[in-house]
Amino acid sequence: MNYVVAVKMDSDSSTPITYPKMLDVLLTLLKKIDDNKNIRDYGDKVILSDNPDVTDAVHIAEDVLITDTGAVNWEAVNVVRQHGYNVFPMERDSFGWLTGGISTNKGILMFG
Repeated sequence: MNYVVAVKMDSDSSTPITYPKMLDVLLTLLKKIDDNKNIRDYGDKVILSDNPDVTDAVHIAEDVLITDTGAVNWEAVNVVRQHGYNVFPMERDSFGWLTGGISTNKGILMFG
């Protein structure tokens, strides 16, 4: 199933996808990436894949883990961490995170 993240609409209706549902979708995609035998293991490197689950997870992470003002959404980051995924800054400047990463069993998803 493809999710239209940019407009945050549910694929089955014209109902906007709510924040908790987007977070659930992100967690589901992270699990699918971990279990997908067609995505090679990048170890501790950034995952370079055009797999739809990877691209969808990156886009949803940008929508859920970054606020509308560009700050880190710590509430959502903590939920992802509670599910066993490390979320961390990959690049920083004096204002905060420039890019973030999510560690998976296949490698790092870079977002931001």
